[in-house]
Amino acid sequence: AHRTKPDYYFLGSIAGAAILLLVTLLLPLGFDNDVYESMAWTLYAYHGLPYLASWDMNFPGIIFIHWASIALFGASDFGFRLFDYLVQIVFAGMFFRLNRRWFSPIESGTAVLLYALYYVKGGLGLAGKRDAFAIVFLTASALLLYRIRDHLELRSSIRLGATIIGYTLLLGVTASIAILIRPTYALFSLAIVLLLWNRGMNPSP
Repeated sequence: AHRTKPDYYFLGSIAGAAILLLVTLLLPLGFDNDVYESMAWTLYAYHGLPYLASWDMNFPGIIFIHWASIALFGASDFGFRLFDYLVQIVFAGMFFRLNRRWFSPIESGTAVLLYALYYVKGGLGLAGKRDAFAIVFLTASALLLYRIRDHLELRSSIRLGATIIGYTLLLGVTASIAILIRPTYALFSLAIVLLLWNRGMNPSP
């Protein structure tokens, strides 16, 4: 099938990020990751809920992410790093799509590669941390918000209304997961509410 240049930039940036991020597979678990992995193992193996069977001062979102990595790849340093690696590749694709809202394909691809380099350089201080996962859900929320906005500019219909409701529900899920990882990201959700409210109060002519 014929592919346009933006398609090649998208695929090329994903492939480049995947190659750069391979380094993170060699990283062991950091201190925070060790704690969350232990809590996730308690949840996975013994069904012990956070705050009841194990304790951490933070919100429990990251524990369920570690639980997912254990369920998919086992309880090991490499299993978690592989899970994080795959998540970051998905994020690279979303990051490219979000950047394309404002930038050219080559600029968007460059941003993806620079992010991958930054992520690798961050090492144990960044890879697999709470914010590294929260930003995935925040970016998904931003993409969904733009999708909702694009649909609001179309003529209304029952099918279109159902689509908007579906996207809005997904937006609520992704934003909620980000908040479960770090509660300060609730400010992002507030910004979404304000944007949608402003959109409703000032419809396009």
